Formats: sequence, structure tokens, C-alpha cells
Amino acid sequence: MKTVGIIIDWYLPRIGGGELYAYNLGKYLSQNGYAVKFFTLDEKNTAGWHDDMPVTRVAWGHGLTGKIQFYRELKNFLDGVDIIHAIYCHKFAAYAAVYNFFRKKPFFTSLQGRGILDLPGNNWFYAKIHTLYRAVSLKASDYAIAACKEFVERASWYIPRERIAYIPNAVDLSVFDTNPDAKALKEKYARKKVLLTVRR
Repeated sequence: MKTVGIIIDWYLPRIGGGELYAYNLGKYLSQNGYAVKFFTLDEKNTAGWHDDMPVTRVAWGHGLTGKIQFYRELKNFLDGVDIIHAIYCHKFAAYAAVYNFFRKKPFFTSLQGRGILDLPGNNWFYAKIHTLYRAVSLKASDYAIAACKEFVERASWYIPRERIAYIPNAVDLSVFDTNPDAKALKEKYARKKVLLTVRR
């Protein structure tokens, strides 16, 4: 059985599109014959949270000793997987890509927003660092999966379109009412302002 290592800068219980995508991808792969484990940042809000798939949570170390410890844990994690799948083309994906330059394991990237889009208000230095993360992780990718056509366009600045798949995020229809009563909805929200967003 092959092991897929999913790398993500932040993971559940933090809620966001990338975090939910990573979780559902892990579940899908687990149900289809792969062993799955995650590598992510250790955050303070995980108390009482139970991971139902193996998760390595590491501190983003400060100072030389902390950085060495972080990279050692990342290397140990990646040594134990057959396939690397990075969510986002950001910091952790770039570090995994550098590791993989020497190991040549299959490397995939899912573009879910972080990394592929420029952060507004970033100063010049951080904008350049984030561009570097993006370039390194995408150029190392055997294949990139883009959740929207905007991400396909952005990714094609770094890798050929043949290595980019446009796959919109899936929807679990068992969670949603796919045939709502329009009249009842109109009455329910008649005196409220309704905001619809398709991103975080």
C-alpha cells in the first residue's frame, strides 16, 4: 500500500476551504487503497480536537535550533511517504519541493488560494518571498490541481498547462438540500440582508 503525505500550512480544526479540501482528499484516498498522513503547523487551538487520520503537527521554530528541528521533522515525515501532495503553493509546499529535488518522489500540488494569489498589503520583501514559494513548489510539481480557472492561469506562469488540471471543488450533496422550497426560503429571509460568498 502506498502512503500519501499531505502537506498543508494549516489544518483542522482551523476552518477554511484548503483545510476542508485536505481532509476530504485524505478521506477519499484512504477509502481507495492509500495510507494517508498529514504534516502541518502545530497551533494552540487543537486542544480537545481528535484527528481521525495520522497528523504530524510541528512548531514553526524560531532561531537556528528551532528551524533545524522543524526541517528534521519535515524530512522524517517525507522519508516515510511514497507520494507527496501539497495543499497550497506556499511555505510548506516549497520546503517539501526542495526536499523532493533530491528524492524524486511523485509530487502534486492542489491550488486552493494560499500561495497562488498575492496577499494584499504585503511589503516588497514578503511579496518576493511568497513569489519564491510559489515558483519553487509549482516547478517541482509533476501535476498541479487548480480549483478555479483563475488559478490555472496563475499556475501557467510557472509550469506548462499540460501539467495543470482544472478540477473545481466538489460538493457533498448529502450535506445540502439540493431541492429547496424557494417560497419558504424567501419568507425565511424576507427581513434579513443575505450575503453570499464563494470564498473564505
